Amino acid sequence: MNKIVNVLKKYMYVVAIFLTMSIVLGVTYSNFIVTSNNHKAAEMYIGELKYSMEIDGTATNTLTIPTGETIIDVKVNNLNPVDTYYKLLYLKNTNITVKYYESTKDTEDVATTYNKPNDSIISSNSNTIKLLITNSSTSSQNIALTIKGGYITNTIQDIPTPSTYSEIALIEKPSTNTYFCKTNDVLKQGLKYVNGQYTYAYGQEIKSTNTLPVWQNMSSDGWGVQLTNSENIDSVTSNLCTYINNKPLISTSYMFAFSKASSINLDFNTGNVKNMSYMFSGASSTTLDVSNFDTSNVINMDSMFAGTSVSNLNLDNFNTSKVENMSGMFYDSKVSTLDLSCFDTKNVTNMSFMFRGVVVNEINISTFDTSNVINMASMFESSGLTSLNLANFDTANVINMLSMFNKTSIKTIYVSNKFNTSKVLSSNFMFSNSNKLIGGAGTKYSFSNPTDKTYARIDGGTSSPGYFTDIADKDIPDPVSFSTDSWKTIIKAVRNDNISKYSIGDTKEIELDGYGTHTLRIANTSTPSECSTTGFSQTACGFVLEFADIITKHNMNDTETNIGGWPATSMRTFVNNDIYNAIPSEIKNAIIDTTVVSGHGREDTANFTSTDKLYLLAPKEIYTDFDDTDDAAKDLTRTLDYYTNIGVTTSSYSGAIKSASTWWLRAAISRVSNGFLRVGNFGGWSAGFANYPYGVAPAFRIG
Repeated sequence: MNKIVNVLKKYMYVVAIFLTMSIVLGVTYSNFIVTSNNHKAAEMYIGELKYSMEIDGTATNTLTIPTGETIIDVKVNNLNPVDTYYKLLYLKNTNITVKYYESTKDTEDVATTYNKPNDSIISSNSNTIKLLITNSSTSSQNIALTIKGGYITNTIQDIPTPSTYSEIALIEKPSTNTYFCKTNDVLKQGLKYVNGQYTYAYGQEIKSTNTLPVWQNMSSDGWGVQLTNSENIDSVTSNLCTYINNKPLISTSYMFAFSKASSINLDFNTGNVKNMSYMFSGASSTTLDVSNFDTSNVINMDSMFAGTSVSNLNLDNFNTSKVENMSGMFYDSKVSTLDLSCFDTKNVTNMSFMFRGVVVNEINISTFDTSNVINMASMFESSGLTSLNLANFDTANVINMLSMFNKTSIKTIYVSNKFNTSKVLSSNFMFSNSNKLIGGAGTKYSFSNPTDKTYARIDGGTSSPGYFTDIADKDIPDPVSFSTDSWKTIIKAVRNDNISKYSIGDTKEIELDGYGTHTLRIANTSTPSECSTTGFSQTACGFVLEFADIITKHNMNDTETNIGGWPATSMRTFVNNDIYNAIPSEIKNAIIDTTVVSGHGREDTANFTSTDKLYLLAPKEIYTDFDDTDDAAKDLTRTLDYYTNIGVTTSSYSGAIKSASTWWLRAAISRVSNGFLRVGNFGGWSAGFANYPYGVAPAFRIG
């Protein structure tokens, strides 16, 4: 009996010790200590309680977390001879949040139950918890996990959490597009895993070798994926594994490339994907809903939508802040509209072929930051674009602009002074075959002009021709009236063939420096077919303005001779220097070169051709019936629209007289060597001595 009593006393003594421990444990938190000599278990003590912890199979309580989301398995082992409660804690970090999955979204062939981080653990057993860790910073962060615990008779809620630690919260809404998959194979480079319609490879991504996409090694720890059978026309419906054995999917390169599937299920988590190159290249599906894609970690979008059949793409939610490669992103795509105003391109270095062959005629890339781009080769080549706003393009670091605008339908390219070609080493064919291109000052594309970076500048007219238009001119108002519109509006209207608001005979006053106020008149707007004929005068072709009054008087030639014709006269020098320089600069810069054909005099055997900014009219340009032999070049010009409309003939000049004064024409008299033709006081034509000062009323063209 005494023996039994002694045993009971010993038992009660032990119980008392355990009860005392339980009370103490109610206010104690863990100290983490690795004690195992072989380091197979990371052990921690809470009072006299003993636990161990493993993270993804490794005995540790610390982990370095990359930017974004990371999912881990934490195994908590109860090393005590009694059942205990426990609770997981993590050291506070403003950049880190830790939550646990109450349930997972496993594939059908794998079903694993994960416990809560505040469950009880049966004696000498373990619990495994799946945690979602989010690093909201731009750099890797360290995390430390620990445990607080107590006897099963002591509720976990009674144990306070130290101020330096945070408890792990429940995920409010379990993820609906994150799928966890498992393979029993040992994870090694090149391990293949097939699930549903997808093939995965560990430590590999798809690359293009010659013409065939093949698996190649990647340096990052994760999986690549591709469609198992791209020839299958059935819809792609299988759930995608975004984590396999807790290793994330990081490459979707060539995932749906050349797929013939009629539709594709894109409801999966892309938050860890770094490479989306060629992801939908050549895919047959006509719809792609990528509006929910998380692209925050993507670095490579090379040819992502190249050759797709999709007509509409919503990329408003794309985060491209880390993307470095956008080469060929929309190459030959059938997308009908593209709004890329949300794109952050500050880290992009390669935009070559980005819009090559697109059918869309307008894209919004006005916000693009191109300060780090070095390659723009073929960026817009063969595209259907009709205009481009590249005002924000900083090209100071670009070295390759080969074929950048080759074979396009672009008419206007707006830029600012940030478009810099000083570092460009390759620019051959930059503007080749862009037949509709017109610079802001009227410089038209020509096969005879340089097609490299020479003309990659804001058009400055004949003194500095270019194919670009200053962005400052983009918001010029539409035309209303020739008399009241600004010259910027008029010039833009002419260049864009938008002159329906203007009529032949409309007038507008201008101030000539040193010559006072004078009146310009619209004398011509049409361009008949003969205007393009070699040797035909351009003086009555296109948008022609003539002075409707006499500017001043001047000799046709300082010497009394017509030898050499119009090109040799002092009048030609005078109007192309003195008068031209007196014109306001905004008009002067819009005046285009004109091929001027003029008749020969008695001492010359052939007509003359010159290239002028300003020129005098010829008799045939005024008189609809002029057929006199005194102007040997009469068949090489045509009557201006203004004079045709009012029916001016050699005997009827009503309403066309510039003033009650005689004014010079440019035609030498073929029967004498000292005279040129003129318009008389009452409108008829006659001869005048070359060294006599008659009125000056030149014309010019805007183009």
